[in-house]
Amino acid sequence: QEAYCGAVPEKYNQPIDTRRKYLITNPIKTIGTMLSDREPPLDQGIIRSLIELESPLIQVLTELDKIPKTLEHCDLEPQNLFVSKSEQRLRVIDWVNARADCGLFDIAQLIENIDFMGSQITQDCIIEALKGSYPFSVFTRRVRYAEMLTTLNKIEFYLSKFKAGEKIPHYDKESLSLVIQKHANRLLNKFHSL
Repeated sequence: QEAYCGAVPEKYNQPIDTRRKYLITNPIKTIGTMLSDREPPLDQGIIRSLIELESPLIQVLTELDKIPKTLEHCDLEPQNLFVSKSEQRLRVIDWVNARADCGLFDIAQLIENIDFMGSQITQDCIIEALKGSYPFSVFTRRVRYAEMLTTLNKIEFYLSKFKAGEKIPHYDKESLSLVIQKHANRLLNKFHSL
């Protein structure tokens, strides 16, 4: 109950070093391994540009870690959201990955999924509806930060599958390479647009 009000017991807060390793250091290391690959899914210049984001992304995480913690779902995909029209309620299922965090990663994932589905709802509409008492520019910047870290982790996920030759439903090696490129470009564009 307390988590919904923004108060999370201290024992659930992860140390910053653990979060930095999971959200930034490990993905950057994985990306760095592509420099020696014979057929990397990304151009060498993009790989180097992504590696250079490590220090700025650590600053981003430092800012996000100053935000009070709340309960975060961590898998806010469309298949986990149900709207009951009769009760006018939103039901969210599959809380297995839930954690204490700033809440912005869920918003970033929601925005990305709405973009992916080609919805007419714009990012600004979502941000305006969810920002609460934040000034719009501060909230927007922090959501963009969360989007960048989420995208970096998606690059690592898809890249690890690509390198291992693992199959992902609906993706062959070529289409998986395109997905990695799309996410890399998205991350670099978000970073340069701040």
